[in-house]
Amino acid sequence: MWEQDQALVEKTLSTYPSTLAQKFTSQKLKAMRNKQYLHECSAKLHPGIAKIQQPGAYTYEGVAQDIKETFKEYMLGNDKIVDRLVSQIETKQRIHVELESFTFCYPGWKDDRGQVEEIFTGARNNRDLEQGAYHDAQRMLKEMKRKQQVFEEEGFPPGITLLHSEVFSYPSFSNDKEAALDMYDRGDEEAFEQMLVRIQSKQTLHDGCRDHPLLVELDSEEFSYPGWREDQILVEDTLLHSVNAFAEYDAERLLKGMKNKQRLFTGKNLHPGIVALRSRTFTYKGFKRDKLDAIREYRAGYDSAFEERLVHIKEKQKQHDDNGSKSAALVSPTSSTSSSPSGKKVSFSDDAKTVVSTERVSTKDVDRFVPEDCVICLSAPRTHIFAPCGHLCLCNQCAFKTPYRKRKISKKVSCPICRQESSSIVKVYF
Repeated sequence: MWEQDQALVEKTLSTYPSTLAQKFTSQKLKAMRNKQYLHECSAKLHPGIAKIQQPGAYTYEGVAQDIKETFKEYMLGNDKIVDRLVSQIETKQRIHVELESFTFCYPGWKDDRGQVEEIFTGARNNRDLEQGAYHDAQRMLKEMKRKQQVFEEEGFPPGITLLHSEVFSYPSFSNDKEAALDMYDRGDEEAFEQMLVRIQSKQTLHDGCRDHPLLVELDSEEFSYPGWREDQILVEDTLLHSVNAFAEYDAERLLKGMKNKQRLFTGKNLHPGIVALRSRTFTYKGFKRDKLDAIREYRAGYDSAFEERLVHIKEKQKQHDDNGSKSAALVSPTSSTSSSPSGKKVSFSDDAKTVVSTERVSTKDVDRFVPEDCVICLSAPRTHIFAPCGHLCLCNQCAFKTPYRKRKISKKVSCPICRQESSSIVKVYF
């Protein structure tokens, strides 16, 4: 093989410019010398290469691959790289010996050791991060020793010991465990205890047991409003997969929202505020937008937010009524033209004392003839009627949603008001 290397050096010197050829040949000659030293086992062999050649000197997992890479760099003439690789091999061996010689028994020590071994793997695969990886491994080893010392002196809380046990097997446990340990490290004891409850509940659900209070309540309720199955899945998914320590509060709110949606759908046991919103007692500008926002809060299960919006709506209506009364008091009683409470301008005839309208009917009067809001969304006028019962129930949008959008198929749907089966839904015009 040395003849080929020599021929390559001579060809390079005769073909390329002197500066470039000199740099290449210098590196190649160094590689040739290293190969010769290695072949002869000469005393001039690199000290690091002599160390790693000793059989059984290094025993950590993956040492054969590291030694092979080191020899490759040595035969290429890269002595500086060889120095760094040999140093890393010795560091890996030292950490490996400490891991094997030190007895760990604190909860979670196997996971910590696995992280140290993963650092080794990452160092072999990413040369740019090697130096930092070894520092991380050494830091992790010191942390393991500290945990063992704390465990021997004080012991860990029962919750930490439970997390490191092997009783949990649901899919997202590793994420939940990491989140719980992070809460413990931050000193947030309340969140940590809540997360432990969440983890135990998730394992119970994973095992197929539905004795969780929220699931018991969910199974006992009868829902029939459109989309209730999707909401049920969302409640169960929140309980089982959410990493949030307070996810049970979210699930409880979602269940409350399902009940509210069912009340809106059937019209039974409605919140008094919903009854008030459905009445035609609110006339101030912007009421429809406020009404829609309030109903959204109610459907989402935010009862307290809904009640707060209801209070604001009543305050706005009161202010509107007070402003209307003040405006009416400013009109002179001797005037032949006045404004009615509804906002229309009227004139009085001296002969018959009859009232004759001088303008078109205001929008407030028109509202009295508009049908009530849709029984599903409570935010848009009713435009579709069920046949043969004749109930005017749905707005234009809800009429094209499940299950009513399939009305042209032979499958029948029920009227939301009387529950009578209907084979057709017809749009009506006013």
